[in-house]
Amino acid sequence: MAERQVNPAFDTAPVDASKAPLQPNFLSAETFLHPGGLATQTLTDRVLSLEAENAGLKKLVAETKQSLTDLAEPTPKWLIAYRINEVSFLREPSWVITGEKTLSLKGEWPIGDLEQYLRRCGDLTFVVYKDYSKTSIDRLEARNALEKGRISPPTPDAETIRLMSSEMLEAAEAFFNVQPNFRTHFGDVNVKVGILKAPYLFWYCYRKPDAFEQLQPRQQVLMIALTHWIESCYGQEYFDVDSRLAEGYLSRTSMTYYIQPGDVLVLRKDGKLKTFMATSWTIERDFHIGRPRHGVYDAVLDGPARNYVWVYKVMG
Repeated sequence: MAERQVNPAFDTAPVDASKAPLQPNFLSAETFLHPGGLATQTLTDRVLSLEAENAGLKKLVAETKQSLTDLAEPTPKWLIAYRINEVSFLREPSWVITGEKTLSLKGEWPIGDLEQYLRRCGDLTFVVYKDYSKTSIDRLEARNALEKGRISPPTPDAETIRLMSSEMLEAAEAFFNVQPNFRTHFGDVNVKVGILKAPYLFWYCYRKPDAFEQLQPRQQVLMIALTHWIESCYGQEYFDVDSRLAEGYLSRTSMTYYIQPGDVLVLRKDGKLKTFMATSWTIERDFHIGRPRHGVYDAVLDGPARNYVWVYKVMG
């Protein structure tokens, strides 16, 4: 007759294993499968064994979670920096009344060292810089605005996007490389440096639902994040420009988009026609600053009241 040793806490006498009822789960599976065998493990030993197994499972779960974290791609992150006279702020500036009803531009949440702050932020995908040069409104303009009760919010003179992470730079380069006319249309864009200027004409040209289908999955995620931000700020402007140009109307805003590299232009002068090919987009310049020379021939379109002009490069 086979015998086995049971835990004193439950029984002190040998029992017939073939007749004994199943004990609680501190008995091993081997005992149940082989009733004739001896179960020599005490309850204390089994508890210690289960604790060891539990610790092993916890370690396995922790390692699995860490593996999943390592495999998971980080969510793209970006930051907007507002720069006023080389001082950076984290919140959009606003007009405040100073002196005798003069309006001055005031920034919020200043940053002492922007580059150091960006490094502390870690894995930023891109940074948007908004630069302001007009820091005050003269007394007469301020008084008129205050009397009307309507003060236009401050607008930046320039806006650029800086691609920060190496994977964002690689994604942008991969996207630009599959565009057949990128070099001719955007030869001034240095992809390696990763500086993009508003109004981001590359996206105006290349935006479409399947724009990123030729990119790798992670590159698609990054380019979607970048262009989603651009679209949220300039999508309505793109739509309005397309609509107005389709109707044959030009405006100060649409002039930026009107002439593209490769467009053939005809100039009538002294009763004669001369053709040119545009090699750049139109660039707005303040008329009072002068007309900068950019290429073989600089065509200039004067704006209303001759306060500003558009300059573009041509060949011909």
